[in-house]
Amino acid sequence: MDERFLNWKYNKIVQGVQLLAADYDTQIEVLPDFVHVPDEVVLEFGESFHLAESLLADGLIDQIQYNELYELDQAIDKTFDELPKDSDYPEMLEQLQYHTAWEELRVKARETLTVMNVEQQKPDLDYNIYVSGPSHETEQDLHTVYQGSLVISQHPFKRIWNWVLSFWKKSRN
Repeated sequence: MDERFLNWKYNKIVQGVQLLAADYDTQIEVLPDFVHVPDEVVLEFGESFHLAESLLADGLIDQIQYNELYELDQAIDKTFDELPKDSDYPEMLEQLQYHTAWEELRVKARETLTVMNVEQQKPDLDYNIYVSGPSHETEQDLHTVYQGSLVISQHPFKRIWNWVLSFWKKSRN
């Protein structure tokens, strides 16, 4: 396999962990103003976690590191279980900054970086392209935008999708 592609896969997952491990101010700084920051923080890792098995198979990570990444993925589920489900966006940002569930997730991500022998640093998301979408006037518009960017039915996205949808519905009332 092309070495550049292997390095890209490894870097993508490391940067996903870096974003989860970053403090609130850094998370806000590295993401565009128009994105839903709490979603992007977990989606960046969630999308890259699907590469972990191939990284293991390709020898870029070992079984212990894979297990640590898997545990981090499970910690994301735990975080969403602990967060209030009826929060509006400003409340979600406040939770991202102060809620103990988010801080526990950051600690777990930092532990994951240690196991991966990677120094924590500011996430480099330059390989991402963020596109500001249209306003979401109807629930179908929202489904269409999200289905175009990720597979909703796959873990961990279904739980994130439900969280986004509940936020959207509340904001429309």
